[in-house]
Amino acid sequence: MQNSADLLKQSLLSHLTFDLAKDMYSATSRDKFHAVVLSVRERLVKQWISTQQRYYQVDAKRVYYLSLEFLLGRL
Repeated sequence: MQNSADLLKQSLLSHLTFDLAKDMYSATSRDKFHAVVLSVRERLVKQWISTQQRYYQVDAKRVYYLSLEFLLGRL
């Protein structure tokens, strides 16, 4: 079984190759940064979807808050 460091490295290389069409030799620092962002986003999205599905399964109550100080324009 692979450890999480190996899985992260595999994810980085996969995003670099298939999403950005680069390899380790032609990738710029910005390309590598985008590969990291996509890898982190992939993990977050999986957990987010799992959480949302769980909320719907248990019919959890939710609280939404809108702060008026961030509204633009005239009230």
